Amino acid sequence: RRAAQLQAVTKFQTDMLMQFAPDRAGASLRKAVADALGKTVPDANATAAALNRIDYTGLSIEMLDDAILAPSIDAAQQRFSDQPRVEGMLLLALTEAYLGLDRFDKARALQEQVTTLARKRFGAEDRLTLMSLRDEMKWVRLAKSPDGEAIGRDIVRQHERYLGVNDIDTAIARGLLGEWLMQHGKTTEAESILRDSGSRIARERGQDDPDAVSARANLAFAISSQGRYAESVPLYRSAAESMAKVFGADHPYTLTSLNNLAYALNHSGHGDEALPIYRRVFEARRRVLGAKHRATLISENNLAVGLGRQGKNAEAEPLQREVYAGFRDTLGAHAATTLHAGLNLARNELALRHHADVDALVAE
Repeated sequence: RRAAQLQAVTKFQTDMLMQFAPDRAGASLRKAVADALGKTVPDANATAAALNRIDYTGLSIEMLDDAILAPSIDAAQQRFSDQPRVEGMLLLALTEAYLGLDRFDKARALQEQVTTLARKRFGAEDRLTLMSLRDEMKWVRLAKSPDGEAIGRDIVRQHERYLGVNDIDTAIARGLLGEWLMQHGKTTEAESILRDSGSRIARERGQDDPDAVSARANLAFAISSQGRYAESVPLYRSAAESMAKVFGADHPYTLTSLNNLAYALNHSGHGDEALPIYRRVFEARRRVLGAKHRATLISENNLAVGLGRQGKNAEAEPLQREVYAGFRDTLGAHAATTLHAGLNLARNELALRHHADVDALVAE
């Protein structure tokens, strides 16, 4: 009973930490600073230029680390030094938080510490040790380690050896390996692994379990990467619905899954159905992150390109101009992303027969 209670508490803690969206926090921070400066600095252009030089997302991550995560590590180590299983579970929850913030250096150091602790106190076959190794697979994948496949296969072998091939934790480990393979172009093997691991997790924990949802979204990506867009659509749709339930309608995971759904619809001949989804993602990101955020501009570009493909070039034009101006302001005139946005605008102007604008854009 105590073990079950501990698991519930640490899962709740992990879920709460994973709800922190640094992009959203950074956007709120930027708005607060802009509102304060707007009342005292009369030059709006100078204020905007100064604000654009600050990395608000990075600043919000640093604030979270300094105020919550780092003190939580110290507290777990000091208060539970005589309860190593509790200490290890709490530290792994914090490892997950660092992974969610892309702080791979801190996630790696903490995960390796837990692995050493668990092996020493409980042995290589203990579930806490194996849980820590699954976190190793996560940071290896996210940090794009060249040894990712070898590490992942070894960790899966350890799960199969100690827990058996049919254990739920083995299925989760295999799903993580499948995700690494998918991201590195081995989509056929990844599809087989993700299909098997996802169905096992869903049968035991339900369709809305985060690991089951992740496997389903990754399976959809593996299938669409092979050009089977129509087949991936129901999987993307199901994953997006589950993510909305688990994380919220405007969470980055949900919006990314919706964006992938729209992409698959577009490439399977259903551009008319993709457009409202692209619009929904764009409007949500603009509302949460602000108009000049990179993710917002990418979504606005997707919507504009989709409108152009439907022959709605006049409607697409102001969006394409906003995207081009936004990337020029935030990334600079010579960034590759800015140049691609300029060419997209040029293509749209060509469709509208605005030849003088096309000449100027292509010259830029």
